[in-house]
Amino acid sequence: MKELLTTLTEREKKLIYILVLFLLVIGGWFLVIKPSLKNYNQAKLNKANRAAELTKLKDELKDYQQADGQLAILDQNYQAIIDKYNGVYTNDEIDDLITKQIMASGLTPASLNISEGNTVEQNSTNSTTNKQKEVSTKTTSSNIITKTVTTTVQGNLNGVGNLLDKVKTMKGVSVASMNYSDKQDSSSQSTNINSYDITFLVYMIDK
Repeated sequence: MKELLTTLTEREKKLIYILVLFLLVIGGWFLVIKPSLKNYNQAKLNKANRAAELTKLKDELKDYQQADGQLAILDQNYQAIIDKYNGVYTNDEIDDLITKQIMASGLTPASLNISEGNTVEQNSTNSTTNKQKEVSTKTTSSNIITKTVTTTVQGNLNGVGNLLDKVKTMKGVSVASMNYSDKQDSSSQSTNINSYDITFLVYMIDK
């Protein structure tokens, strides 16, 4: 080997040294640097995936912790809706309710008819779930009943205004329509009595 080296010129020796260094660099790249770089990139990807999973778990944990509070708010909202309606009244109770308001307003009830109303079922399901199991579920079902009350009352416009003001403060009662016409009262020749046809809507809820 020494004899071979001694026969080489300086230029040839330099080329051999350069070739050896090049082979060492290439070998180091494929045997050391490239595998290490691949492992680094994989570790970086695994870290990013775990960070995303951790964020998702934190969000689910937050939802779980807030579930009771959210259900309490939903219960309050549902109760607020229920409070806007009356309980289920019989026709006699509806008659008594409307008649009292008419008379308290200074009007005279001439007729009152109650029609069977519409019934609409209201269903509400509130639930909060996490990834593995259902935390809580609350289902509510109520029937909203609307009855139409058609009345004819006699009196003056001031009394009708009083009645409309009273209805505004009543729970679950509204005025659907109102018409009036002049009618002479046979018992009094000096006073014109107006006759008003007023339609009420009474809203009830079967809890």
